Amino acid sequence: MKTNSLSAWILAVRPYSLGNSVILILVGSALAWTDGSFHGLPALLCLLFAVLMQCTANLVNDLWDFMKGADKPDRLGPDRAFAKGYITLPAMKAGIAAFTLAACAAGIGILVWALHAGVLRCGGWELVAVGAACVVFAYFYTAGPWPLAYHGMGDIAVILFFGLIPVGFTYYIQTGAWTWEVVVAALACGLVPVISDSPLSATGQFALCAESLFRAGDADDLARRIDYWVEHPEEKRAYAEQYALRQDENRVEACVARAEEMYASAIRDKRRKGYRKVPLSRWRRCTSPSCEAIRRNFCQGGTVRTLLFWLFTTLLSPILWLLDRLWLGARIEGRENLDAVQGGAVSIMNHVHPLDCTMAKVALFPYRLWFISLASNLQKPFTGWLIRFCGGVPLPDDIHGMAALERGMEARIRGGAFVHFYPEGMLVPYHEGLRAFHPGAFATAVRAGCPVVPMMLCRRPARGLWAWRKKPCFTLRIGAPLYADASLPKKQAARDLQLRAEAAMLALERGETPPLAVGEPALDAE
Repeated sequence: MKTNSLSAWILAVRPYSLGNSVILILVGSALAWTDGSFHGLPALLCLLFAVLMQCTANLVNDLWDFMKGADKPDRLGPDRAFAKGYITLPAMKAGIAAFTLAACAAGIGILVWALHAGVLRCGGWELVAVGAACVVFAYFYTAGPWPLAYHGMGDIAVILFFGLIPVGFTYYIQTGAWTWEVVVAALACGLVPVISDSPLSATGQFALCAESLFRAGDADDLARRIDYWVEHPEEKRAYAEQYALRQDENRVEACVARAEEMYASAIRDKRRKGYRKVPLSRWRRCTSPSCEAIRRNFCQGGTVRTLLFWLFTTLLSPILWLLDRLWLGARIEGRENLDAVQGGAVSIMNHVHPLDCTMAKVALFPYRLWFISLASNLQKPFTGWLIRFCGGVPLPDDIHGMAALERGMEARIRGGAFVHFYPEGMLVPYHEGLRAFHPGAFATAVRAGCPVVPMMLCRRPARGLWAWRKKPCFTLRIGAPLYADASLPKKQAARDLQLRAEAAMLALERGETPPLAVGEPALDAE
């Protein structure tokens, strides 16, 4: 073969492997098509970027595997162009640079289209980060001082860059969304059909041939199995068809049906032997109620249980104040702003500490306060107990339960209580600034006709009596209540209220007076 010829470059870029990139982009585009958001131009640009990046990775792999001694002229399997001497070192470096620049040009085209379409959530920085990660992966998979493929990280990198990223971001660029269905499809694309034969797992029964099984705990055997499927793409496609034929019996629905039958059979056996459910004591039902019982009491407003809750939390508040003051060095500022609240309200706060619910409880005392929380938070050993007795109300899983919860929240607010939200959602300990808000708190305030009380939990250096703390102390700043603009439609009023609440909380973080007065509509932020 002539040196630096077209045939040599075709051998180097490995055209037989480029089908992997094409399939990944097709999968992401097909998912976008099913959701009615397919766009041809970004799909084509994604395809071009993926193919060019894989060509770059193949060239880098060809060069560095030879330099590290992994590939030799007499290697088993397909020939490597650089190892055979078909491409010179300067030409190989120039080719790598050219393919990288071409891929970056395609990536810039994707970014320009996505910004013009307005589908990006982070202003395009997410695409820049992903593009940079793809370039880094292409080089450092086998190159550099710590190549991923030589340190047991190659498989993880393949799952990310031959699964999650190409499928997920092809879908995201066209739709502006990211779903669990896309994640599952992307992971399925990044995995190879290799299963452990461990006696502790039942997954080995799904293997259709010996090459799909590796010895448990044997990394070398796993590597051999993966190399086998990479080096035999035709056989892999044939077995993929066989796996597809058996997918009906391995579907989630079929597996769930078999599991249900297994549990039903076990229950029947237990009942024949005298199985019976042990009833909980009254004390246990009161101190550790189920999530359903908590929601039902909140929505129905039981008088006795509500009175007991109020009595208990009143007694608990001084203990919480001591806990927050001594352990977290908590301070509360702006409590005088609560005097402007007439009746109930929605309170919001950033979520930066597991015990910040106790700070909100102390700050809003003696108002009745309820927390809207994930059901999983109420199951935690210590913080879950505190959330329960501070007024935690778990979110339901179905739409009917959510509708009942919304009616319950409106009734509680009109009764003079506070309903507390974490609009950021999940807890991120000691996070600075604000994360993206969910609209639920503001929609509730608009429906209930009540104000939103913004509260910002700010960090400060641990000094004085709290110098022993390795982490910062907290200052909870309470802002003036914000009212929805009654002249706007409900959905727009909730969005307007959200924007003003975000601005007010950022101002509280800086120690400034919020820029928007009570009831003042926000300027158009679009």
